[in-house]
Amino acid sequence: MSTYTATIRWTRNPTTDFTKGQYSRAHSWEFDGGLTVPASPSPHIVPAPWNDPNGVDPEEAFVASLSSCHMLFFVDFARRAGFTIDDYLEHPPRAGDLFSVIEIADSSRHIDLGPKLRAYATVGVPQYTQGSTPQL
Repeated sequence: MSTYTATIRWTRNPTTDFTKGQYSRAHSWEFDGGLTVPASPSPHIVPAPWNDPNGVDPEEAFVASLSSCHMLFFVDFARRAGFTIDDYLEHPPRAGDLFSVIEIADSSRHIDLGPKLRAYATVGVPQYTQGSTPQL
């Protein structure tokens, strides 16, 4: 079984008033491949100056992760069915606050994924245009 890890790093600035909630929530995500991603809560949840507008917020990362997994499965399943996928573009909707994300993960809600793609079929595989039903 695979193990997936990340290191989440945050350090308090000693000049801020932590007890009053006046501290930066900016932090980083470090992955085993060496990539470090700046992260921060959404400005919709934690106002400036306590967030970093350049950081990825956890809700966006969750939705992007779901969309990325969907793309990887979709493209490979299409390949196995004889389709060639040239492009895949998806703009998944943003999940709401963290509680909404937890509800989505709990299957009480869903995220509609609607990729746009360019594909063609090899000989003997039905042609498919997005939005139509494949003819077998």
